[in-house]
Amino acid sequence: MPKELENNDFSKFDPDLGFLLKVLKLGEKGLPEMISEPEYQSVDGETALLANEIERLGLEIGIDEGGKANMCKDMEEFKKKTLVEGGIETLRGVLGNDDNKIVQVVSQQLKVTPAYVRRIMNGSTTSAATVRA
Repeated sequence: MPKELENNDFSKFDPDLGFLLKVLKLGEKGLPEMISEPEYQSVDGETALLANEIERLGLEIGIDEGGKANMCKDMEEFKKKTLVEGGIETLRGVLGNDDNKIVQVVSQQLKVTPAYVRRIMNGSTTSAATVRA
């Protein structure tokens, strides 16, 4: 059972299986630390999708042509999206439904494109599994 394994026991497994077991044990809180570990930066895409689904991490997993997921890039995207969502929510309380002003302020403050802010406002970013060229 993953909850019973010690953190250092994960090196005994194949890196992809170790990644999945460690995500199951640590959940979302352990993900930032995990992706700084070289063996977990690039994992099997299907394994990343499974971990994301089971733990409801909310990551948008990008899978390259080799079938690998770059967890560093996915985590950075997740953090950026979370900041934008927070900015939108905060400004809704101040500016109400003035979407144009909200887009302008959020994109300037967080240094993202207005189109990116609008996609998040509309509830659509890239699909859960995207293929990177």
